[in-house]
Amino acid sequence: MIDAKSQAKTCEGDIGIVKESEEVIKDLKDSPALDAGLLAAAQAVEHYEISRYGTLRTWAAQLGLLDAVPLLNQTLEEEKEADKRLTDIAVADINQEAA
Repeated sequence: MIDAKSQAKTCEGDIGIVKESEEVIKDLKDSPALDAGLLAAAQAVEHYEISRYGTLRTWAAQLGLLDAVPLLNQTLEEEKEADKRLTDIAVADINQEAA
């Protein structure tokens, strides 16, 4: 849409979340809290994505890239829904098992 070539770039934030997730797995292996820790790690990913898509949507609007705004908003809403589902799973079941 913006007539530009995409380029791969390493994201230190993503690397940090992956490292934290690996630590959760290592620290909570064979623990009933493992699933709760993994859910927390998954939510960290969702929160990161929510912040990124929200920013991209705002920038697209400010730059007049109006065709991109609904697509970015759709993705943002999907990420919010994924976060809500993870919260629902944690609250309904996993957190009690971990406790």
